[in-house]
Amino acid sequence: MPRITLSTVLKLLLASLAVGMLLAWLNISPQDLIRSLAGEAREMVDNAVGLFGWGFSYVLLGAVIVVPIWLVFYLIEAAKKKK
Repeated sequence: MPRITLSTVLKLLLASLAVGMLLAWLNISPQDLIRSLAGEAREMVDNAVGLFGWGFSYVLLGAVIVVPIWLVFYLIEAAKKKK
């Protein structure tokens, strides 16, 4: 694990100061930023659930036809191999 030196700490402090000043100039508070990120994360989860829910319903719909046909062919092939 790399060592954390005084130089690294000073660079982090200067970068934090610069970003903090920029955010303050843009009138963005830490609370606003956290709320925004939480809202984006919630929206991504909702979109993922919607996408998989949409796909899952089509899989079930197709399985109603595909699985019985596959089962018939599977049983026919198994019966042929027993002979």
